[in-house]
Amino acid sequence: MTGPETLALHGGRPVRAHMLPYGRHEVDEADIQAVVEVLRGDWLTNGPAVAGFEEGFAERVGAGFAVALSSGTLD
Repeated sequence: MTGPETLALHGGRPVRAHMLPYGRHEVDEADIQAVVEVLRGDWLTNGPAVAGFEEGFAERVGAGFAVALSSGTLD
């Protein structure tokens, strides 16, 4: 906001007339098993699954490398 407008939450005018559509995610049995393998393994963070994800993601988007972050920040 750039001015003293009241938030819609507090009675002000909403930004849009209709809610944005909710996109459903697709999780199949292979996805669930991949998570279970990580949880049962020795590495919960920074392990081989993370490295594999980074490599696969970088390849998919045509980047030289990718870095997986939990929150989108480096702090």
